[in-house]
Amino acid sequence: MNNIDKKMLEHAEKVLDNQFLYKTFYFKKGTRPKYCILMEKPGKYINDEEETELNNLISNDNRIESYLNFYIRYLNKWILLDNRRKPFFKPFFELVLQKKIDSNLDEKFLNNKIFNNFYFSDIIKYRSKYFKDRSINVDKKLLTKGVVSFREEINILSNVQLIFIFGNVAFKNLIKDNTINIDKDKNNIIDTNRSNMISELHGSLHIWKFSETREIYVIPLIHMSPRSFNVTIRDTYFYYLEKGLVKYREKINT
Repeated sequence: MNNIDKKMLEHAEKVLDNQFLYKTFYFKKGTRPKYCILMEKPGKYINDEEETELNNLISNDNRIESYLNFYIRYLNKWILLDNRRKPFFKPFFELVLQKKIDSNLDEKFLNNKIFNNFYFSDIIKYRSKYFKDRSINVDKKLLTKGVVSFREEINILSNVQLIFIFGNVAFKNLIKDNTINIDKDKNNIIDTNRSNMISELHGSLHIWKFSETREIYVIPLIHMSPRSFNVTIRDTYFYYLEKGLVKYREKINT
């Protein structure tokens, strides 16, 4: 296990604090990813079978490594389910990596290829009790802790150069932190006078002045949920994403 793994495990232990229910932490060992995906998922939480597995894990094992493995499986399932319903992740990965993925996405492919390039995180680290439909009630005050946690993750993952932020919840809670300075590229593809709504910023390139010596590029995107992806923006989703990626590549190659 390399130093990043050790640091990330220590960070995960601090975030989770041996109280795993209603908490989320995605992590994949052994990767030095160039890209990060920041989400606000899952809106729907685990099903009955998964809840039983998680409760048994907490009661009988209670090791952070087991919990993290549980959520990596959950993340895999969610990506694969989304791709079967309405293909999003496969064309997204192809566009970012600039290469055609010949085979269908499967768990082996995700583990061997995707997690070497992408780190997945969730702005919502702490959830409270279930709603009746198994959505999760999120205490807005706890979103601040999620932002702090995410910043620590990016500090550990020193290879990350570009962050894709999906949805208003993730983006707005990140930029409202006074210690975080995210600026639009002055030559942005979208009018700089527009609002901070994700629908107006979709695909535009931003710069996060992470520290005195490190800048990270940020592209906010409308959430990839079926309602947003298929109804709100439709075919233009990848069009504007590609424009943002072109600007990103121009920046890193100059």
